Parts: sequence; C-alpha cells; structure tokens
Amino acid sequence: MARELLEEMLSSPEDQKSKIKVRPATMERGVHHDLESFILVLFYAAIKRGLESRAWDQRPEINSIRDLYRSVFGGHTIEDITTGRMRLVNPRPDCLLNALDKSMYQLLLGCRNLLQRQYGDRDSNNPLADEINQVVSSQKRSIITYGELYQIYNIAIRRLSRPH
Repeated sequence: MARELLEEMLSSPEDQKSKIKVRPATMERGVHHDLESFILVLFYAAIKRGLESRAWDQRPEINSIRDLYRSVFGGHTIEDITTGRMRLVNPRPDCLLNALDKSMYQLLLGCRNLLQRQYGDRDSNNPLADEINQVVSSQKRSIITYGELYQIYNIAIRRLSRPH
C-alpha cells in the first residue's frame, strides 16, 4: 500500500500519552499509489531473490542488505511500515544497489528516485546515473507518473541490450 494511504490511516493522538489509533483510509486511490506499490514489489522481488539465491552471501554488505529487507518489508504496524519504507529513500540504499547488476541498478535507482521525489525528500545527483536523474529531475515533490516509470524501464532495458 502506498505511503500516503498508510499515513492517512494513522490518526493523531488526542494527547501525548494515548496510543495512535488506526482508521480506514478515506482518500481516493490514485494511479500514483498503484505505481508506488508496484515499485515496492520490484524492490521486494529483487531483494528476496538475491537473498534466497545466496548470490550476495560473500558480499561484505550482506548483513546490511538483510537488515534493509527486514526494516522495509518486515514491519508489523503501520508506523513500522512507513518508517521502514523511508530506508529505500533516505539514505540511498547503496548496500543493495551496489550488489545489483548494472541494468537492475538503473531500474531500482530510478524507482527509488521516483519514490524519493513523491515523498518530497530529494538528495544530490549520482554521477553514475545521469540518464536516470534526467527522468527524475524535479527538485519539488510530485507524484509518480506512468510515463516516468516507463522511461526508467526503457533505460534499464537498453542497458540489457548493450554488449558488456
């Protein structure tokens, strides 16, 4: 579920001592919410496959990748889930990105940058991803569009078709 919908489900406590109460989301679900959910599934599949295949077991950052996976996808409360998701955005999850092949790196970096912009939390450009950064060039908060996600997919697919 998209972060915006999850956050709407949390009602603010009436006083500091009371627990946060959860209520149903009332806002209308938009395409950007579905695109965010799709991006999260991509991250889940990439991390899960890398961990289950044991492809990263010899990498020095394997424990950081496991920790990232648990924090992003292992939350049991809405607060845990929304807090965990921020680990995909800030700081950039280099432990994961550096373990990926070049095309998957570009795909997930681009997706991460779209999430970051939608969440309103932008960092400096990465010189290794100039083409990706051109797609996600806005410094202000804006929603993810299908066109942007499609452009990022095309960049990653072009990387696959280039000779290594």
